[in-house]
Amino acid sequence: MADFNNDGKLDAAVGGGAGLALFFGNGDGTFQGADYVLTTNSLIGPAADFNRDGNVDLIINGTVYLGNGKGGFQPLSQATGLAGTVVDINGDGYLDLFDDLYYSRLANFPSIVVILGNGDGTFQAPTVLETGGKYTSYPGVGLTGDFNGDGRPDLAVGWSLSSNVPTQVGIQILLNTSRPVAPDFGIGPASGSSNSATITAGQTASFNLTVTPSGSFSGAVSLSCAITPVVTPAPVCTVPASVNVTVGTAAPVAVKVSTTAAGTAGSISQANPPRGMMPIRWTIVLLASGLLFVGYRRRIPTLAIPMIAVLFFGMAACGGGSTSPMTTPRTPAGTYTATVTAKSGSLNHSTALTVIVQ
Repeated sequence: MADFNNDGKLDAAVGGGAGLALFFGNGDGTFQGADYVLTTNSLIGPAADFNRDGNVDLIINGTVYLGNGKGGFQPLSQATGLAGTVVDINGDGYLDLFDDLYYSRLANFPSIVVILGNGDGTFQAPTVLETGGKYTSYPGVGLTGDFNGDGRPDLAVGWSLSSNVPTQVGIQILLNTSRPVAPDFGIGPASGSSNSATITAGQTASFNLTVTPSGSFSGAVSLSCAITPVVTPAPVCTVPASVNVTVGTAAPVAVKVSTTAAGTAGSISQANPPRGMMPIRWTIVLLASGLLFVGYRRRIPTLAIPMIAVLFFGMAACGGGSTSPMTTPRTPAGTYTATVTAKSGSLNHSTALTVIVQ
């Protein structure tokens, strides 16, 4: 029983000699007609979202069939032999399988195994917890639960011993002693990416990072960036304000460190007289000024206007002008460290990027 077509109503998957049929639920306790997914003998295993895409998957004949959320399935090309009860036995956020009907490839006896999931629908090789002997078997009673209250799922396994009469049967509890993977995350260069770059002033260095969750971590992770040493003009580091991380999926982060090239911010004007004209014109200005002061020194107030005229004449005597550029500084050459910090609640991790400015 599961919602195979994502309509919020429970559906039924039924397997047998005629194949695998889905009966889509109407939500009122009734079901639609059979919709056959396979028409060959089908043994159904557990249903769960093994690849964490939001759609229910199904194990059929020991192989994972990934659901598309519309009632369709696509088998994965992985060796068969998967079955059992779904449980996250090691707390890494990936669904695992607990099976007590698995036959050991070495001893050819019934075994109790855990098959760890990779979070993408595939599974690792089984880990054997216990192997039965010639007269001991596990008849298929496999349940999970936190039987001792330590927050970790334990296993309940049925067993039978047929070496004497009457046959002895019972249930044994296997307590989980694995160390759960705590929800956390890390930040660092993406696969195949570098954490250093060499550029010239005015260029921008680009980096690709990933925020990778561990365990069952998911949620928003805020990002910030700081550059050392402090210079003027300083390199500028740009990162997204935050990224959203889901369980088992690395979130990409693009980082850019920009620098400043030397340039021209403006110009300074300078007056330059034409060649040969400056001595003559300034001689005229000085003579005129002397005559005004000598001849009319007792009428100084009345000389304001003539003096202003003489002054403007002298300024005009400077002739044409020229400009000289005023350059702005560039980011100094050197090695800089851009520290990108990622935070989520009490979790805080960072990674260092190196930028060499030539």
